[in-house]
Amino acid sequence: MRCCDTYAPYESDEGKAYLKEYGLEAQSGSGGVGLSCSSIIPALSDTCSSNPVCCTDDDDSVLSIVVGCTPIQL
Repeated sequence: MRCCDTYAPYESDEGKAYLKEYGLEAQSGSGGVGLSCSSIIPALSDTCSSNPVCCTDDDDSVLSIVVGCTPIQL
């Protein structure tokens, strides 16, 4: 799980622009992209003042952008 400063669905204009900006392939289906994300460890923290998401591209590295994200509630 991650806490992202920005989240945008793939099909939105913002989502498409972020993918293009980072040189990533256009994505389809549900989900979206997260920008400026940090890991959330649920047992230690249940707060995220921005956009809590769960991402398929969730490898715990510090990335500027992550894909395959779905908004979640903590």
